[in-house]
Amino acid sequence: MEPTTRSLIHGKQIFTTNCIGCHGLRGDGKGPAAYFINNPAPRNFTDRSQQLYFSDGELYDAILFGVDGTAMPAW
Repeated sequence: MEPTTRSLIHGKQIFTTNCIGCHGLRGDGKGPAAYFINNPAPRNFTDRSQQLYFSDGELYDAILFGVDGTAMPAW
């Protein structure tokens, strides 16, 4: 899916509302709640190796359904 101005604005709103607490303002996994979450720590979206390890579909699935055994909830 190609990004549009509308989808980018909507994605930013969703990230700001639901994700910053753990993943941080920069998406680096250093949000205020990250101190309390480990094994695994919140994903660092700025790490290129992390971006290449998971497909877009796998990331979408993690957001939609959460990740069992981690602090990542379903959104």
